[in-house]
Amino acid sequence: MAHVHYSLMMSTLREKAYIQLEPSARSKPGLSRANMFICILIVSSVLVAILETEETLIVHVEALFRYLEWAFTALFLLEYSARLWAQGEDPKYNDG
Repeated sequence: MAHVHYSLMMSTLREKAYIQLEPSARSKPGLSRANMFICILIVSSVLVAILETEETLIVHVEALFRYLEWAFTALFLLEYSARLWAQGEDPKYNDG
């Protein structure tokens, strides 16, 4: 019985993730909060990459840039993993 409840809970969580990550699954126009966060993350990572090319800046905060690179990598990996997991809710991949 607990397995059924867990399975239902995970399906609901996966469905919510799918709706947040897949624009065509949303009933409202525009970006979801998750996709808005991802857009901000992308712009931030590009900005950091640009700033990192400035030698006079990187000399003083090299450790910060290294930390930010790892943080962006981890967040993008988490986002990609969530997209892969949520794709099970896509009707074209759903058996039932």
